[in-house]
Amino acid sequence: MNHPNNHKKLYIAATGMITPVGGNTAMTIAAVNAGISQYQMSSFFNKHDKPMIVTRVPEDAIPPLHEDLKNIQLTGREKRMVRLAMPALQEALSHYQSAQPLPLFLAGPEPVYHNVKATSAKILTYIKVQASANIDIPSSRYFAAGRTGLIDAIEMAFRYFSATNAAYVMVGGVDSYLDAATLGNLDAENRILSENVGNAFAPGEGASFLLLRNPAINSDETQNETVLFEPGIATEKGHRYSEAPYLGNGLADAFRVAIANGSGEKISTIFSTMNGENFFAKEFGVASIRNQSALHEKCKHEHPIDCFGDMGAATAAVLIALARHRLLKLKGITQSLVYCSSDRSGRGALCISVDA
Repeated sequence: MNHPNNHKKLYIAATGMITPVGGNTAMTIAAVNAGISQYQMSSFFNKHDKPMIVTRVPEDAIPPLHEDLKNIQLTGREKRMVRLAMPALQEALSHYQSAQPLPLFLAGPEPVYHNVKATSAKILTYIKVQASANIDIPSSRYFAAGRTGLIDAIEMAFRYFSATNAAYVMVGGVDSYLDAATLGNLDAENRILSENVGNAFAPGEGASFLLLRNPAINSDETQNETVLFEPGIATEKGHRYSEAPYLGNGLADAFRVAIANGSGEKISTIFSTMNGENFFAKEFGVASIRNQSALHEKCKHEHPIDCFGDMGAATAAVLIALARHRLLKLKGITQSLVYCSSDRSGRGALCISVDA
């Protein structure tokens, strides 16, 4: 289907990622489509002295820290994130031929716990150095929003293109839960999967990026391009760390706006950050019921965290890449919706389709 309003859509020019199930986009998609899971017992033990179940990127799959960064006061988590970002960013950048520096709109960990140092926007510079990337730091932005951060970054990309008429922008996310302090906090809340803890998730790590193209810019590819529509962004007042009642209004609102911004076709597949915790199931039910008229009667709900674990801020771009692959390869899929829920109030969703 053709979508005439250039101001309401962006094109995905390229993707790049590294996840616990694959060292690049093709490997990750193949593993998820095959149902391969990398959940594993770890060397981290919970308060009941049982091994935590996590997912991790193999150590030999990521490069060592750049020499220029070794004397900078980085936390262990930040060092890991910078190293994870390098191969994923380089994969996406391999499709960018211009000498013009690119803005990077990056999502990172959500600052939930007071005893865990928050990652700052300085990580943009560290990633630029680590990956020797042609990044325009003054125009770049950092979103410390966890799972929904990538949706915020895409919303920023729409505004950036409208204001500058630039040709390309890079958006992405990087995160790692495999940090002793972070795991300790999650364990205290009984949120980490183990043999004696159900209703919980497998902490993971990864990095993922999307090279986005302004539709106003001419391209050699004029057909079968994947389209991202303007996202719906909302807040859930009754989030996990709030005393307000948890009603699911935030995600329902994000769905409603995302669907209104979409192609108008029925949603055939939903990709979500559902991670195995029952907490997030209620709001999905509320959002689905309130937006039922926009969903195909056989709409499928995909939650690939079952394969690669919860990668926090790195999850959303992987979900979008998976949705893109399905749209391009499988018949009968008209429009997909990707949604994300952070631990705090952030909720975001967007529609993805194909220009035919």
